[in-house]
Amino acid sequence: MKKIVIIDYGLGNIFSIQQAFLNLGQETIVSKNIEVIKSSDALILPGVGAYSEAMLNLKKLNLIEVIQDFYKTGKPILGVCLGMQLLFSKSYEFGIHEGLDIVKGEVLRFDNESIQGEKILIPHVGWNDVISKKENFKEFNNCDMYFVHSYFVIPEDKNVVLFESNYAGVDFCSAIIFNNVIATQFHPEKSGEMGLKLFKKWIELI
Repeated sequence: MKKIVIIDYGLGNIFSIQQAFLNLGQETIVSKNIEVIKSSDALILPGVGAYSEAMLNLKKLNLIEVIQDFYKTGKPILGVCLGMQLLFSKSYEFGIHEGLDIVKGEVLRFDNESIQGEKILIPHVGWNDVISKKENFKEFNNCDMYFVHSYFVIPEDKNVVLFESNYAGVDFCSAIIFNNVIATQFHPEKSGEMGLKLFKKWIELI
């Protein structure tokens, strides 16, 4: 059994992620303990809420360098929703806030108007297609995944884009793959069979 740790920093959809992994026969450990995190085989960085509060919580728990150092070991990291955004360099959510800077790029808000000039609902909530940009993830092409977000990532290197989606005429990056990092803007744990399939694929990569 692989030792997978879900980082508990006070903002996260931890229970639903833990249950999803249990459905796959994989136990997880929820922890904010530095030594437990360092000794894990893989990390999950969850997240629901404000970017600035998330980074402040990670700083208070002395986890920023711990996560950055874990990435440098080459061991797998999975980011979910806000957890994906935190991996980037900075966010413009109610100001400018530095992120973990593991993936170069920034986090921006959806515009209030679509490309067609119509008012759109923010946050983007509900089911939406993902288009796979990588051959080894083609089984997820055109799958519906569940989203809840107002901000989206813009990677500097477009080659890190794993999935792309479209909301109100705006194409945005809905998942990334970068070295030992996979992260999703959507919630696999709320995305039914295909979400579980994505988690299963990640487990197999550990």
